[in-house]
Amino acid sequence: MSWESLDVSISAGDDSITRVHKNDQDNPVFQLDNVAVVKSNKNVHNQPNVSGIANEEYLCIAIDGNVLIFDVAAGLAQKTSVKFETLVDTLAWNIDGSCLIIGDRSGCLHFLSVEKEQILFSEKITDVNNNALEEKIFSSIIVLPDRLNEDQCQLLLLLSTGFLMRITHLNFKELLEVVATGDISRLSQIKDNIRTLSYDVSQYVKQPVCMTYQPMLESSYLLVIGGKGDEPLCVLEILSKDAYDVVHSVPSSFFGGNSIWKCHFIDRNLVLVLHSDKSLSFWACSSLNFFMMKLYREFKVENFFCSNDASKIQNSTFNHGPKQNDSQKLFILANENEKHFIHVLSMPLLSKMYSVLTSSSTCIVDMTGNKDKIFFVEGQSFDDDNNLPTMCVKSIRESLPSQRFSYLLHKGRYQEALDFARLYEFSDEEIQLVYMVKADWLLGKAIASETYSNHSPDIPKNLFNNLIDTLENIKSNVDIVRICSNSGLSNVDHVHKLLIYARDRLNKYKASSDKFTNEEQDLRNQVETHILRLETFLIISESSFSGFKWQQFLQSSILKVIKNFLMDGRFSSAQIVWQRHLHELELTSYEIDLILSSIPINACTSSYAPLLRDGIVPFILKQSRSSQSKLCHWVIRIVKEMEERDDWPTNALNLVTLINDIGESLLTTNLTGKSPLDYTNMLSFGMQHTNTDKHQTAVKTSFREIQELAIYLTELDKLHKAYNCKMKFEELKKAGFVYVMYSICLIIDTI
Repeated sequence: MSWESLDVSISAGDDSITRVHKNDQDNPVFQLDNVAVVKSNKNVHNQPNVSGIANEEYLCIAIDGNVLIFDVAAGLAQKTSVKFETLVDTLAWNIDGSCLIIGDRSGCLHFLSVEKEQILFSEKITDVNNNALEEKIFSSIIVLPDRLNEDQCQLLLLLSTGFLMRITHLNFKELLEVVATGDISRLSQIKDNIRTLSYDVSQYVKQPVCMTYQPMLESSYLLVIGGKGDEPLCVLEILSKDAYDVVHSVPSSFFGGNSIWKCHFIDRNLVLVLHSDKSLSFWACSSLNFFMMKLYREFKVENFFCSNDASKIQNSTFNHGPKQNDSQKLFILANENEKHFIHVLSMPLLSKMYSVLTSSSTCIVDMTGNKDKIFFVEGQSFDDDNNLPTMCVKSIRESLPSQRFSYLLHKGRYQEALDFARLYEFSDEEIQLVYMVKADWLLGKAIASETYSNHSPDIPKNLFNNLIDTLENIKSNVDIVRICSNSGLSNVDHVHKLLIYARDRLNKYKASSDKFTNEEQDLRNQVETHILRLETFLIISESSFSGFKWQQFLQSSILKVIKNFLMDGRFSSAQIVWQRHLHELELTSYEIDLILSSIPINACTSSYAPLLRDGIVPFILKQSRSSQSKLCHWVIRIVKEMEERDDWPTNALNLVTLINDIGESLLTTNLTGKSPLDYTNMLSFGMQHTNTDKHQTAVKTSFREIQELAIYLTELDKLHKAYNCKMKFEELKKAGFVYVMYSICLIIDTI
């Protein structure tokens, strides 16, 4: 039973880290990452047929008849999947990586557009007997760039029957465009231009299983084919014209009767060959003459991959530059006493740099393009009835120690990060970074554990204790204050303890050091202010303590807090904040106007009278004349609004009298009594003195006019109580003595 139904899940994280020989920050380290987990939805015991190929943008894994594509650029998220009726033999990318070429056991080639996530077309290459579907059809597929026409390429198909098919004059870009548009006539023209040649190489390699190539001078390619037979290794030169030449073939006796499992050019002159006895050998192709150097007799090699590509070999061939340096890596899958490992070896000395234990059913994924990481697929649980079979997709990537250090911090593996930093002798600044990141992480975990009540009460406590222990290792007072102040914890005791901890740290530093700078003093003042704010917050809170609301209160300016309380009608809370945090306020006349304007117009005067009497008005009267002017403007505006209410003019008189009484204790201005009729034009004061040139004149008399307004409202209140005479400001502005007397007479006459 094959793997017909799959369940794919993305898996993040890494398993291990191995360093190189020297603890040098310039030397690389290797990291093993989990990419995805693929499970069969049915309990099958057979190991699936697995292959894979990857480029810089996509990772493709074939498991039996299922093809899975992951987007490398999108963090290896699964992009699409395609299911075929038969097993998939081999995979290849076209030149630009936009199309995946898939050869399956039905003898068909399928061309899959990765971007469109669909099969564009399929082509039958060879007929297959239904009874032979279990046998491999395609041994290998190679796409060669046409070096005479950059728009075209060649497709080499190595069949297990011993035939090498060469398809030339292929224009993938044009072909994909035609298929997408459905232009049948143009498609026919493109197909007519395609040339297909077939070479029988079975006379040399009876059962070919692999091939590799490198560009030669001019426009030809050197092709090496390996497999089974009397001559299991054969070298062909693919010419620009429709022909090929057999350059050399190596008899099986030269390999001790062994066949070839895999071959790969690792340099312009070197071919790495894997034999059926699971040994590796190097073959030099200088002057097209071969000699062999056998490697690794101490353990069995089951697969390998070398981190180079044809473009690098091509450049080194035609530019005649130096050979590739020892940054090239060789990855081998080895069987050592029935334990399987992937070893990373440096080239050309083949010294071991990294090893990871893996399962017996592991497939290394072939790569093209940039190889900053390699992928492999590891099978698990094929013989376990209690678990569904699983294929784990993993990667090995190389990074500098600094990159690894950042990765460990990102993953929250702080002890490993500390050990790693000390191993590579990182600076104290980077070690301190570990403690700061860990403290921030512990704080976040503590906040989450306190927020959700289903946690055990010991969890927040333990996290908080771990946080305190971590803070002990942080040397920066600035970071201590930052972490302890911006906690956001829901436990008020923990919030208070953090602030006290920060204050005690600063006090201890001041007592033990003669370098207590102005910066440290500013930090201490900041912590004291935060402690005072916490106490204020607890006094004014109308509900249980909330870490979120506490942070809002802490991070808001006192001006904003007072404004919000005034607009919400919470005058007692505003008064508490004003009195406890007046030292934090540095108010301009504009900000004073903002505070006064935040008092709701329809609010009862008695509700905010204590705030005016004990806080705002005394403060303003001690400020500049400009600030006093703002107070006068606000009083007159409120008085005008009050005339529409039922308790006019008593309501206005109460407000003005309150402010006047406060002012009389602070100002010494004396005023002679005047008749109410003398002040009928006074109330337009607020609009008359808006010009900048007249501003100084206005502020000199600003509070005097409040006193005059108090006298006026007193007389008007007497008229109202004696004669029930209510007159509005607009009427008084236009009225004279005769009009006022006439109004009073009308009221008396009605009585």
